[in-house]
Amino acid sequence: MVKLETERANELGELYFCAMYHVDSYWEPGRITSKAINKVRAALGYDLTGYRVRLYTNDLKHLLNRHYTEDNADLLPVRMRDIENLMSLVNECHMVKKGNSPKQRIRFIKEIPAGTAHFVAEIRPKEKVLAGITLWIQRS
Repeated sequence: MVKLETERANELGELYFCAMYHVDSYWEPGRITSKAINKVRAALGYDLTGYRVRLYTNDLKHLLNRHYTEDNADLLPVRMRDIENLMSLVNECHMVKKGNSPKQRIRFIKEIPAGTAHFVAEIRPKEKVLAGITLWIQRS
């Protein structure tokens, strides 16, 4: 089996296609705004100046297939349009918290019409990237 180099996907749909066919790829929906940088710095002490959000194929599969089950009435399924709005979750979040991991992770929390969205990202300083780890939506 030939290992493919990880290539950048231009659109979320392209990343989804790569995920379905097990091709390593990533999507960068945007950079973090100064408002969000200041919020994270004040709450957690991390400086995210110049960072961008990145989502890898395996993380996309995780976002779409985890946390929601029909038995759990508290959670809503994550849809592609929720992922398309990832930068809104980060840049317009209502609260930030430290993630539950020994790694440097941040949980961005935002009230949305359907409930409360929680997006967890890992800080990767060498690349100046916030790598998306998971997303769930709690029903209001």
